[in-house]
Amino acid sequence: MYRLLDMKKYLFLIALWLTFFVPGSAQATAKFLVLCSTACTWDNTNDAIWSLSSGGANNTTHPVAGDDVTLDAATCVGGTTCTITTGAVTISAATITWGACTASTTGCIIKADTNNTNFTLSATNGTNLNGNGSGTRKWIGGSGTYTITQNGPFGNFFALNTATNDQGSTFNSATWVLSGTAGSGSGRGFLGGTFSFGPTTFNANSGGGTVLMTGASTFASLTINGPNTFYFGNGNTQTITGALTLTGSSSSSVVNLSSNAIDATATLSLGAASTGTWVALHTIITSGAAGLTASNCFNLGLNTLANGGTCTGPSGGGGGGRIIGG
Repeated sequence: MYRLLDMKKYLFLIALWLTFFVPGSAQATAKFLVLCSTACTWDNTNDAIWSLSSGGANNTTHPVAGDDVTLDAATCVGGTTCTITTGAVTISAATITWGACTASTTGCIIKADTNNTNFTLSATNGTNLNGNGSGTRKWIGGSGTYTITQNGPFGNFFALNTATNDQGSTFNSATWVLSGTAGSGSGRGFLGGTFSFGPTTFNANSGGGTVLMTGASTFASLTINGPNTFYFGNGNTQTITGALTLTGSSSSSVVNLSSNAIDATATLSLGAASTGTWVALHTIITSGAAGLTASNCFNLGLNTLANGGTCTGPSGGGGGGRIIGG
């Protein structure tokens, strides 16, 4: 926990790595969605629309766990608008890259809401769900559960911070469960841009790696379990319309929250009464309609907790914890 400030000098380089150079997942089979005319179905039975190369002839089966899936400019036959409806199943893969999926008019549409499809994505490096790019495209997330595991050391759970030509993708009805065991010195990203997400949980990472959350996203609720270290883009506001819940279990299993700049702040706007236990805070501002009440809390400085928010140190005052508020 006490290395939090020391690690900040590496965050700028980690942010650049996450944004511009994230290698693909290791030892995965590439699967390309092809031969979708005006409509096609992506489920666990339709093998006719999959190839091992972009625009290639069908010569493979549907994606399975461990595969790297790509939807690109060759997905929609003849450049016409196409709609890809996902089935009433759980779709498994390592990564799904769809930012270059494009067509005329309204473009390439991935409809996960028809059957509220569940997705299970697990990768080491790469981006689990990558919508970055300039394709004329739209992902309609539905109310399924997106279970995403990213084991780093330099990978992203989600990326849609480059949303050129996005036609109104929606992710706010889905449930998001994010996990991983990235080791100390590693950095994983959640690059949500200005999109909204349903209830979102980040599970504990015992490996000691960090999570960098950029953009100005909105979450129906946000739960972070310790141990975990989170950096938020400085100057940005993450909006939680419900509650923020931070759950550590001891001084060695703390939820660390900080901006990604040592002397600048990040803001968390809270819509409902929020709680934390075994938490360390640095350069965090809370705003919105509700406050954060944190016990066994380490105040590492430059925090402002609005609406009566408190950071109360462990019994005995370990770590310099004290009540802070605004």
